[in-house]
Amino acid sequence: MKINSLQYDCLNYHIYYEKPAYQELLDVVDEVIPYCFRPENYHERLFENSVDLSSQKLSFEQLRLRSITSLQLLSWSISIDIAQRYEFYLSVSDASLNEEFYNCTEPWFGSRCQYSFGFHEQISFNQIVEATFRRRVSYFESFDTIIQVPCYVLLKCHRNGQPWCLDWREVCNGIVDCFDEGSDEENCFDMEINVCEENEYRCHNGLCISGELWEDGIGDADCLDRSDEILDLMYKDFCFQDPTFHCEEHSCRPDGGAFACGDGQCVRTLSMCENSRHLLLIESMKSKGNLKDECWITMVCLTELDTEVDGNSCEIWLMNISIVAIHEECDSFFQFPTVPIHAPHIRFFYENFHLNRSVDEFFFPDYICYDQQLCHHMIPDLIRENLTCLDVSELKLRMTYIMESWIEIIEATEQHFRPCLIYHVSYENKTKDSTIYSSLYQCQNSLKVISSSRIRDRQIDCFQLDDETYEHSCQLNDKYRVRCGETNTCWSPILKNGVCLLHGEYGVVSFDRFCNGVKEYSYNDHDGIKYDDEEGCEIWLCNNMY
Repeated sequence: MKINSLQYDCLNYHIYYEKPAYQELLDVVDEVIPYCFRPENYHERLFENSVDLSSQKLSFEQLRLRSITSLQLLSWSISIDIAQRYEFYLSVSDASLNEEFYNCTEPWFGSRCQYSFGFHEQISFNQIVEATFRRRVSYFESFDTIIQVPCYVLLKCHRNGQPWCLDWREVCNGIVDCFDEGSDEENCFDMEINVCEENEYRCHNGLCISGELWEDGIGDADCLDRSDEILDLMYKDFCFQDPTFHCEEHSCRPDGGAFACGDGQCVRTLSMCENSRHLLLIESMKSKGNLKDECWITMVCLTELDTEVDGNSCEIWLMNISIVAIHEECDSFFQFPTVPIHAPHIRFFYENFHLNRSVDEFFFPDYICYDQQLCHHMIPDLIRENLTCLDVSELKLRMTYIMESWIEIIEATEQHFRPCLIYHVSYENKTKDSTIYSSLYQCQNSLKVISSSRIRDRQIDCFQLDDETYEHSCQLNDKYRVRCGETNTCWSPILKNGVCLLHGEYGVVSFDRFCNGVKEYSYNDHDGIKYDDEEGCEIWLCNNMY
């Protein structure tokens, strides 16, 4: 089966299963996944002239004279394409459609009998695929086994001059991953201004699906970004062993883990991917740059980026290091990591004169430096050469929790700089678009323009928080927004599950919300016992044609 000119000789993995949805209804999964040769150019095509010597060459006409059917061809491991063409040849009796092909001897198969799996057991391709994925072990079980993940090669992508293995899920995710080129976020504003038809559901990333596929958050996700799916489903943690669509064909939710593991799993920044893709990020952030060896090793260990650096165990290294040693080996004002920590312009800097601090405290940076043109709303605490920087102590004061690890500092930084612009260019034009497109919202006192679907989604996009305090959310043209009771707040549908519980805004619950398979509301009876809207539904099953 040929999909395109550079994709050929595909084997189809077919999966079908039924799973209970709610009451007696079923969710049916029926997928066909092609596994093909995909060379980057014609010169890399393999096995074009290879032929198994034991194969037999036959023609359609010879088969017809022997009364061979197309079903028999399939039993000979002939490809579906050839069997279909032979069936058509039989039906039209056109001699010009006669062609020759190779009849393979097990275990060989392919258009020229050029392929074999290397064993003679009677085993289906489905079983081969499933066994291959089941053999994969998680990073936690085997630290020295790294599962190969594919790179998106249609965009040039580098970080500080080094190639970055871009995952397709990192394209148009609102974060610049290609630090040098910025190519992964180019032209993505077209998705922001996209407006869906009346009978469609707008996914949070701007793509549209049929309104018939919207299932109130239950069932498998149909939106590429999973924004129509209930958050925190556990299946994503096993995507490294799962080749099906709900892993391979989905990206990360905007309110879930931001780092794409490359197989459908999404994790927090620097958290562990089961397939070990997080090591790519760690290795990128461990870059030595211009730091002295001792300073570099110490900072990698203090931040817990890794447990071993350049053959040195961090546990042993930190037992023998002191603040005085750090003071001697690190410059008075230095950057670590030597690469940006989030987007191409956000960097951590340290002042090396705090001798009164303990080693355990040293991993907190003193300053977060950024591009002031992209974050024009921020007033810098330090301007040094070409750097504009915030004092980290100011960031700490704004946090509602105590940051106890370097990863928490990074996550807090990511959230703090989220309202910044992504690019220097084009936003002047985009502000004009906000007056043309009613689907857009311009942040107050800012050049930043966002889709109105991002209003009240609990993700801060505007530095004055006006996207999350907007008072007219129920007047937005979005029938899928969630209104809790009789309030005047209509939340983004991405918060469908639990937003009313979170804010205690119940009001009157309509009859159709009971026993619909989604726990949305809870209440206490006269005895103070807590129930939800799905309580006892198993004994009140529907008894009708629906």
